[in-house]
Amino acid sequence: MASTQSTTSAALTQLNGWTAQIRRALLAAGALSDEISFGTINVQPNELATGAVASFTMNQTVTVQSSRLPAMQRVLGVSNLLLAENIPFIADQPQYTFNGLKKLRPALTSEAAANARQRAQAALGKHVQLGKPISITVGQVSVDAPGSVNYGSGDFNTSSIPKVVSVVVYATYATG
Repeated sequence: MASTQSTTSAALTQLNGWTAQIRRALLAAGALSDEISFGTINVQPNELATGAVASFTMNQTVTVQSSRLPAMQRVLGVSNLLLAENIPFIADQPQYTFNGLKKLRPALTSEAAANARQRAQAALGKHVQLGKPISITVGQVSVDAPGSVNYGSGDFNTSSIPKVVSVVVYATYATG
């Protein structure tokens, strides 16, 4: 949100009023107080061609961060309600991040290593027995949207709720 006024105090007063209204609207929509944060206020003087300052624009970002996805669906509609009240609150596209990678990584890596062993044995055929692993290296981990053209690219997709997590494993085995 941004306010442009002839003085910094007038812009700050307007911004503070909007901040209170935005907070109330977000809370009413289901956000919890500790999920809402307001960024630092930025001040930009607006100069005339002569160099004199004509007005000041102040802007501030608002972030709602929550792991309660169903509750946040109503919060996404707050922007339209506030715009209808002449509060210049423009919502960005929501970002859905996956924060369970640390817990998922061991199981995912183990599954990928077992899959690598099966593929290596299949490549060798029935007449050669795959031995012990010589080295196993975990490569890139990707979090992508299902069906993404960037699947496995290392991009961390934030535009959709469903995620596909993949890991690359490089394995070298002895043959016996």
